[in-house]
Amino acid sequence: MTNVFPSRASWGWGDRTRSEGVARFERLELKYVIDELRARIILSDILPYCRPDPHNPPEAGLGYDIFSLYLETPSYSFYRAKMRNEPDRIKLRARTYSTTSPVHLEVKRKCVEVIEKTRAAVMRRTSHEVLRGFASPIDDTPTQRSYIERFAYFTMLTGARPTLLVRYDREAYVSSVDRYARVTFDRHVVAQRVDGWDLVGQESAWTSVAGKWFWDGAISPVLLELKCETVMPHWMSKLIHRHDLRAQGFSKYCRGLEASEGLLRGIDPSPTPRGAFV
Repeated sequence: MTNVFPSRASWGWGDRTRSEGVARFERLELKYVIDELRARIILSDILPYCRPDPHNPPEAGLGYDIFSLYLETPSYSFYRAKMRNEPDRIKLRARTYSTTSPVHLEVKRKCVEVIEKTRAAVMRRTSHEVLRGFASPIDDTPTQRSYIERFAYFTMLTGARPTLLVRYDREAYVSSVDRYARVTFDRHVVAQRVDGWDLVGQESAWTSVAGKWFWDGAISPVLLELKCETVMPHWMSKLIHRHDLRAQGFSKYCRGLEASEGLLRGIDPSPTPRGAFV
């Protein structure tokens, strides 16, 4: 399949600008499926190097909610690219942290092992307008406007539309000794199919994806993610070896699609025909 996505250089993927903070960055992401007991042990090991994310202070219990609305092409090209482990692939999603919070529009691109992501926040009431090429970022700067344009551009290029809503609880920690390193524990991942710009979903329509993680449905899985810059901190490397962690290519989006009954019925896993994106 011919790669129809613009080159990294054409959108400035390669020249990370640190002054833009968390809106744009490159990082490594490693994922591990563990049980609750191991999660508690690992948490005790990272505390000398990490502090709780401001969004999950100690009194908040095990973290905060995340709602992610994923967009997909009519031929499920993003899903199939992930399942074939293509080295250069993207995700388009709208992420919120409550039923009333602003919406963060994200383009997440994986180039081999490096994750490159841009995000821009828009007001909730106007977020759906991005599908028609409209919407203004809350922080109305040239950089943020360019990220909105990028999201709209990829949406129009691929014909992607809202397809799956995923919700889960995230317990997050950030490094207190590194420029950027982050450890997250995700629990209670559920998903539902949507046919429009739905950022909340229907409470009766959620489907758990836990059964897709473990062969024993009695085990409550925790998705551990280690995120860092392109050079891993020493303490994080030691953590992997100490607990004999084996990375897994786990995608909440793909598992959510698979858990949604009938959603992928009849989807051909073969490569997308040339020109299917345009």
